Amino acid sequence: MINPTYLGAYSPYLRHQRDCLTFDQLKSTGCLYDRFISAFTLADRVNVLANVISAKQKHLLALAEYRFLSSELASNCIQMAEGNEASVVDSYLNSHPLEPGSSIALDITGFLRPHLLFLLKRLYEFGLSSVDFYYAEPQAYNAGSRTVFSYGRIDEVRQVSGYAGSHTSTLSAEMLIVGCGYDARLIRAVAHDKLRARKVRVFPFPALQPHMYQENRVQVHSCQEDFDPYEDQFFAPAYDPFATAMALERFIATYPGEISDLFFCPLATKAQVVGFGLFYLDRISAFPAASIVFPVASEYSKGTGQGLADVWRYRFRYARSGL
Repeated sequence: MINPTYLGAYSPYLRHQRDCLTFDQLKSTGCLYDRFISAFTLADRVNVLANVISAKQKHLLALAEYRFLSSELASNCIQMAEGNEASVVDSYLNSHPLEPGSSIALDITGFLRPHLLFLLKRLYEFGLSSVDFYYAEPQAYNAGSRTVFSYGRIDEVRQVSGYAGSHTSTLSAEMLIVGCGYDARLIRAVAHDKLRARKVRVFPFPALQPHMYQENRVQVHSCQEDFDPYEDQFFAPAYDPFATAMALERFIATYPGEISDLFFCPLATKAQVVGFGLFYLDRISAFPAASIVFPVASEYSKGTGQGLADVWRYRFRYARSGL
C-alpha cells in the first residue's frame, strides 16, 4: 500500500531553476554545450531552437512514429528505427555515448512522451551534475481545440519502460492520475483501460497561452463520461515541470487514505511530462505498485504548433548522482 504520509516537508524540486527567455535573449545567452539533443519535427519552434542553441555536437533524432518522408528530413537528422522507447533511446546512447562531466542541452519540445520519459530516466541514472532542458511554446495550435496530435490505431495502454510497477490490486484502492491535454482519444483510451480506478485529472493551468486553457477544457469535457468514477482534480502550470512535480506531491500527501495501486498518465505539455517523470523518479519509484502508463498510438503529427512564443529553460542541479 502507498501511504501518502511518507512525503516530508522538504521538496527536492526547490533546488532547480527555470527561466523564461525571449528569442533575442536565447540568442545572446552565450552558452556553449557539449551536446544538443532534440527530436526533429516540422514545427518552426523545434527548428529555431536547433539553429540558435550553440553546441559542439547537435543531434536531431527523427523518430519513426512521425512517419517522415525522406524529403522532409534535415540533412543532419539521425533516423531512429521503430521500437519502444527503451530500445530507441538506448540505441541512440549506445551509438553516441555521453562523456562524464559533459554539459547537455535537451530540447524536449518534439519528443514523444514515452521516449522523453525514458531519456529522462537515463540522464537521471548517468548522474550528470548539469543538464539544461528547453521547451518552446507555440503561439497557437494549428486547429485550436480540434488539432490532431495522433493518428491511426491505439495499439495498447502500457507501462512506460523504466516506470513500470508490479500491480496485483483487487482494484479496491486503485487510482489513475491523468495530465489532461488536447488529445481526447488518448485520454479516453487510458480512462477506459483503468475503468474501475478512481480518476484524478490534472489540468495545465496557467496554460501556455490564455486561449489554450479553454480549448483544453473543451476536449476534456468530451471525455467526461469516461472519468466515472470521478475522484478529484487539481492544477499545475503547463510550462513548469517543477511546479507540476510539487502539485503531484501535495495532492498525494493530502489524500485521505492509502492507495494500493497508483497509475500516472501525462498527456498534457512536454514540460508537465517531465514533471510527472521527476516526481516518479524522486518520490514514487520505491513503491512497487506505482507506474506511469501511456496509450500508444501508431502515428503522431509532424508539427502541431504555429509560431514561437517564449522559450523555457529548466536547469537541473543535483549535488549527487541523479539529475
